[in-house]
Amino acid sequence: MALAVEPIPLGRLEPGDELLQSGLWAELKRQFGWEPHGFRIEGAQGEESEDRYTLLALARGTPLGRLLYVPYGVPPATPLRPLTRELSATAAATTVRFDLSWDAATTVDGARRAVADVQPSTTVVVGLDGDDDALLAAMKSKTRYNVRLAERRGVSTRVYPAAEALQGPLDAWTGMHADTARRHGITAHSAAYFRTLFQLAASADAAATPSGDADLFLIEAWGEGDLLAGIVVSVCGRQARYLYGASSERQRSSMPNYALQWAAMRLAKQRGCSSYDLFGIPPTADPSHPWHGLYRLKTGFGGEVVQRAGCWDVPGGSWGFRMMRAAERTRSWYFHALRPRLARAPATPAEGS
Repeated sequence: MALAVEPIPLGRLEPGDELLQSGLWAELKRQFGWEPHGFRIEGAQGEESEDRYTLLALARGTPLGRLLYVPYGVPPATPLRPLTRELSATAAATTVRFDLSWDAATTVDGARRAVADVQPSTTVVVGLDGDDDALLAAMKSKTRYNVRLAERRGVSTRVYPAAEALQGPLDAWTGMHADTARRHGITAHSAAYFRTLFQLAASADAAATPSGDADLFLIEAWGEGDLLAGIVVSVCGRQARYLYGASSERQRSSMPNYALQWAAMRLAKQRGCSSYDLFGIPPTADPSHPWHGLYRLKTGFGGEVVQRAGCWDVPGGSWGFRMMRAAERTRSWYFHALRPRLARAPATPAEGS
């Protein structure tokens, strides 16, 4: 059966369990400079591939050509070049970038590894079968201890669906998120980005629109009357995912981050999810890695470490493609090497101070 690619309205997207293929995600990205395209794909494309599915692709112009980015959604073992020809013709793209959720060991034909991944290529996915006792038993002993320690020290969690989060809690959390990013020397989304994300989730849910295929929740951890930390969690189909986090420097010994992830896992079970994706850890348990603490935190919850294939590019014009990769190498060096180093450097006293 020949490959057939048909443009479809975004309201007809069928994301399954993948938030990044949902109508909600398409509308969010539209409001922040991307041009979303919906496609229905039909036809045999490989032994392991599905023969019919929908796909969200996001287009954006650059000085070096038009990039089309496909966040997850492509079934394993799909030959990318035939699919690229069809997608790029409709979206007028010079380069198509596939973010592949395939197993990292899968052979990727007809594409080149991108300079950097957009979505995390290594993550932890916790299966949610069994009751609370079974989930706790699957955790590492130190993690289980810290979950219970948070309870003993009076850390409480509050869950806000999108509409309720917009009534005040989200504003407090976005301020904390910005502080957390500054503390760690990383780039954060703006408060407007988060407000738009929650407004879309709230309005879609209230109107039962096609974008209502995903829900968002803000979960907060409180202790002694203070907001200690908070996370944003999505639910799409049968998968929940930890998207964003923030924490204060107060009462860190009370283990609020452990309380939050435990609350998120229980929320996911209540919503009928079969898995909870902690969405991003360093590739190995290297103690010298700056995010090694994140590795220890997330792997402690007893899930499976998943290595994904990451981002792959299928180029159109060779000159523009080479120039785009050179520009991306410079950008990646700035954000991942130079900027964190500058953030950690001691401040130089001003003259006369």
